[in-house]
Amino acid sequence: MLIDEQISKLHAEIKRSCNSAYLTKRRVRMLANGDKLQIYLQSAFDHFSQNLDAPFDFVKEAIKINPIPRDFRGNILKLAIAIRDHNRFPNKDDGPRIFLELSHMVASCVMLDVVRQSLLGKAANSTNP
Repeated sequence: MLIDEQISKLHAEIKRSCNSAYLTKRRVRMLANGDKLQIYLQSAFDHFSQNLDAPFDFVKEAIKINPIPRDFRGNILKLAIAIRDHNRFPNKDDGPRIFLELSHMVASCVMLDVVRQSLLGKAANSTNP
């Protein structure tokens, strides 16, 4: 009876953890299709064949599969990730707050680029006289 009870508890914990992981991946839009799942499984196998104690980082693997673009928006995203990784914000799900804090700096960068390229004046599609 004790073994059956322990097996039931283990099964319930595994099921709860799987459901939690699924919801988290769905929330951050990282659900894998069949092709990407194969890439992740191969990468995880390679990782755990080298080190059993370190956890597998799906986010780093996702960035390897789909690298961040090297344009302005990609650099802003890299900056936001760096801010998140350096624990400036205690909650890891604080993406909107990170971008709110970055908004002043991004606006300054845009204005600096406009001035450097002499793009002063009204926008082409402006309706105001």
